[in-house]
Amino acid sequence: GDRSSWSSAAGYRLLDKYARNLPGAETTSFFSTPDQVYSYPNGNKVKLFLKRTDAELWRILDFTFIEGAPYTADDVNEARPVAVITRTTRERLRLGQAAVGSTIEADGQRFRVAGVVEDVSRLREIPFAEVWVPHTTAKSDSYKAELLGGFNAIVLARDRASVPRMQEEFKSRLARAEL
Repeated sequence: GDRSSWSSAAGYRLLDKYARNLPGAETTSFFSTPDQVYSYPNGNKVKLFLKRTDAELWRILDFTFIEGAPYTADDVNEARPVAVITRTTRERLRLGQAAVGSTIEADGQRFRVAGVVEDVSRLREIPFAEVWVPHTTAKSDSYKAELLGGFNAIVLARDRASVPRMQEEFKSRLARAEL
């Protein structure tokens, strides 16, 4: 209203409805803000930052895989319990040098390690996490209906000239958003 406002990160539904298929976009990725979760390897409590993503994130951002590979669109579509972890997470969970195929627990869920990447600095807000899993493995799918929530998007433009057109189209879509 004209006397109040509400501010939050975007919800999945808002991004899904208004940020997909922008003109000039090669691909778009939606991902959650990192949640602090716990794992208990051998009874030891380990705090981790977990981010829920789609498979497009791995196409857009440049991660260095030291073992295995990212999860795929099929993994996301089928809600397969797979994860990518960092080198330090592999050490903290005591998985050894060959972690791919191992099972980890995070936030009370079990995931099979698909890949291991070099650590990502916390200062790199968009890519940062210690564990990445498909968003479809969330304990509930209620996030899919949220206009406001804990999701972000990143868009890979076909070329630099496409960026202003994408920005204008997104602004136009948001101006017509049904809130």
